[in-house]
Amino acid sequence: MLPITAVVCTLNSINSIERCILGLKNSGIREIIVVDGGSTDGTVEYLMSQNIVLLFDQGLGLGAARNLGILHAKEIFILNCGSDNVMCEEVLAKMLDIIDSHSTTLGVGCLTKVEVRNLLHKMLNIQWSGRITPGFKEVIGTPSLYRTKTLQKYQYSKNRTWSDDEELCTRIKSTQTCTFQVVDAYCLEVGQDNLKRLRYRFLGYGKSDFEIWRAYSENWPSTRKWQSIRHPIDSEFSNIIGNISFSSSLVVLPLLIFSTVFRYVGWIKAEVEFRSRHIGRK
Repeated sequence: MLPITAVVCTLNSINSIERCILGLKNSGIREIIVVDGGSTDGTVEYLMSQNIVLLFDQGLGLGAARNLGILHAKEIFILNCGSDNVMCEEVLAKMLDIIDSHSTTLGVGCLTKVEVRNLLHKMLNIQWSGRITPGFKEVIGTPSLYRTKTLQKYQYSKNRTWSDDEELCTRIKSTQTCTFQVVDAYCLEVGQDNLKRLRYRFLGYGKSDFEIWRAYSENWPSTRKWQSIRHPIDSEFSNIIGNISFSSSLVVLPLLIFSTVFRYVGWIKAEVEFRSRHIGRK
């Protein structure tokens, strides 16, 4: 058995959670903790039938949900795993080998792919291949493997309601000399295979962009502010185009435009909602 606690945060993920849990069990992970945010689609009923630790968060966001799972973890390592990620033992073995053999590597991620059944799936795999590449990184995303003591020391930001991996990695690197790596091995992503779900994801990324802007931009120089404003188009378009071939770029171009637009829309919507709440308090 692998000395890993898998922490899975979920909300209405009945379309993918069964494969996620089965993959973790088949990988030999010793402990599985699922933190549910109030699912109403049968996810909770399924989880209650499994031999796992099931916790419930208060709807405070992804950071708080992850911290709840981390607090209860008993193993040496923690795997932060999305409810749409299907892990296998070979990938986890590579991730464990890296974090065990490199004392300064505090976190390890992996590559992602989807099962190809139509053109959108092909486009998603091209997008992932340009977005995440193996090697040393400034930031790693989910799924990610850390030592439990690292996450219990630093924790995730409770103010991040969506994706908070970048904030965590940046904060860790600001306090010590360390590295993060991505292994040359794939996990499978399921459930994110239609435009409606992808739209939801990139709106969420945009909300995270706004939350980071709101939290830190007041103290940033103008160059750092411009970098933050450009971040969605760099992450979802420019950097990916730079990492793939010209022919692949032609295939995936509509999806990259879609992702970039909805990431900015998510930022704008979060800004409008924040201003509305702020005005309402006056």
